[in-house]
Amino acid sequence: MASVVELSVGKRVWFEGDMWEIASISAAAAQLSRGDKFRSVATLSLLEGAKIIGADTQAAEDEWYQPASNIVLSDLSPAQRAKLDQRAAVVRPLLEYDGDVSLKQRLREAAASAHVSTRTLERWMTGYRSGGLAGLADSRMTGRYATGIDSRWDAACAEVLAEYTARSTPTMGVVLDKIQQRVDEQHGPGVVGTPSR
Repeated sequence: MASVVELSVGKRVWFEGDMWEIASISAAAAQLSRGDKFRSVATLSLLEGAKIIGADTQAAEDEWYQPASNIVLSDLSPAQRAKLDQRAAVVRPLLEYDGDVSLKQRLREAAASAHVSTRTLERWMTGYRSGGLAGLADSRMTGRYATGIDSRWDAACAEVLAEYTARSTPTMGVVLDKIQQRVDEQHGPGVVGTPSR
């Protein structure tokens, strides 16, 4: 049975890696806002890709998505952040595909104008869908390499380490135990995989 999604002005939605509020909506397009940022998207795209954030899910969304994104974005220099904004400007129109030209043609044109391959552009699109602006950062930009560690564990690690900055240095075992406790409290026992020591 298909679920019904009700979109209306004032609803908060998780869409393409960011939290937005619906400012206006019609059959053709919706205006989304986040602070002083605004974005227009096709209503069909919003229906297909948005997750409604209600009172019961808001805390979980804030805990899960925001720290991981903030960790990546806070590590970037102003020049790197500007580079992400440029990538987002290339990707967003592609994600708001309206069917007037074939997607392959649009990809080729956008890739040529951004001086990247279509495969790179496809990776950017995937990253943006899953992680918003932070999803556009690659390992060369962040200095991080794929580790296979769940990003929820990584975010809890950063939170716990930040708590120890003004305290005496704990042992590694104490920190790892505290991270595991934090992850279990936030997401439930055994939900997030624990990396090997």
